Amino acid sequence: MRQLDLFPHSWPNPGHDQRYRPYTRNRDHSPCRARGGFGALAGRPSTTLPHDGRVGIVPLCFGKTKESDMSELENPPPLAKDAAWPQNLVIRARRPSDAEGIVTLHNLPGYRYGTLRTPHHTPDEIRKGIESQPANVTGLIALLDGRIVGDAGLTRFSNRRVHVGSIGMGVHDAYVGKGIGRALIGEVVALADDWFNLRRVELTVYTDNEPAIRLYEKNGFVTEGLMKEFAFRDGSYVDAYCMARIRP
Repeated sequence: MRQLDLFPHSWPNPGHDQRYRPYTRNRDHSPCRARGGFGALAGRPSTTLPHDGRVGIVPLCFGKTKESDMSELENPPPLAKDAAWPQNLVIRARRPSDAEGIVTLHNLPGYRYGTLRTPHHTPDEIRKGIESQPANVTGLIALLDGRIVGDAGLTRFSNRRVHVGSIGMGVHDAYVGKGIGRALIGEVVALADDWFNLRRVELTVYTDNEPAIRLYEKNGFVTEGLMKEFAFRDGSYVDAYCMARIRP
């Protein structure tokens, strides 16, 4: 499955340098003990937080990250409740450190044939795009046994189209037909429906990309129009369909 990759390859990494936050408790519901950290930097003593349920502003609590927490960062569970992913597949947000693997994916002839990518992308191009990602774009990669085998992006619009998003995605040439595309489209649709409250999701696909068209139709997308000579590909012009899904 290969689909037109129309989303920007840049994802934001906003930092939140918040020195204080409303206190909370640890995952086991025990009181969270401040360990200096920002509190010490601010010249405030480290103290044990109150047990009476009051909400106050206290130093941010620091502690060791549990292995289970790190596992969720590296291997987040599917958003879709009925997701059926291939074994060992991981879908997570892109990072600048993924640039080398993403370049390998994007420079594959089959991937490029189904997208708007041009030949000879470089790691620096991808890395800079990820580092300057707009806040309205969510970019994901699919990894199988540590290898990047696909990517997808959701771009959210604004103003009078704030209810609309656009999808772009593609799959590694050697992994077409192995459930990677199904997992990616399911994750992006769940993100659009359940977290961004999007009513309409759009995409564009070449008319000769029949496997991708069938996949989108299975996920509720319908063809709304034909764009003649939509793009120039490998020496000739090619048509594309506009497809969209209205949330049930």
